[in-house]
Amino acid sequence: MFRGVPKSKLKASGYILLTHCVQLQQLDKFFRVFDMPDTFYSWFLVSELHVWMLCARLMNEGDYGRIVRNAMVEALWQDCDQRAKSIGDMAGSARSKQILAISEEFQAALFVYDEGLLGSDQELANALWRRFFLSMRNSEEKQVPDMEKIALLVDYVRRTMNHLDNTDAVTLLMKGQVSWLQLNESISARS
Repeated sequence: MFRGVPKSKLKASGYILLTHCVQLQQLDKFFRVFDMPDTFYSWFLVSELHVWMLCARLMNEGDYGRIVRNAMVEALWQDCDQRAKSIGDMAGSARSKQILAISEEFQAALFVYDEGLLGSDQELANALWRRFFLSMRNSEEKQVPDMEKIALLVDYVRRTMNHLDNTDAVTLLMKGQVSWLQLNESISARS
């Protein structure tokens, strides 16, 4: 279907799709619902979750999806570097080390999230708790998971992945368009 599409067009779609992941209209809602501080790292965790969901969907499109996915991840690191520079409280080498550390966490998160997605809701909940919730906590803080918040995020991920799976490949790969579902604020709000 995508034979003859220039690689540059696919890469451009990856960059555009990244903007849909990092400029979420409901970022403040994620911060509020999940008690996240308004920090670079919190922004990254929410963005990472959306990048991962989109990457998982793109991998269903073979080599063309891989090109778009790789461009999206490349754009993520460029965006992270620019955002870190705009914060301006680190020297270049320290910033590079921080971005490298986050990059390593990102690679591990992709693996953990993939395993959770392929498993039961309990396995997905464990993956989300370990990466999304536990990584925000200081070691001295209470490590007991908030099951309602984890259930909300599991519900969001499952619904969103279903939505992405039903999104036409042309919309993603050629048009660089994605729509995100709303984050429900309570279990009773499930659809």
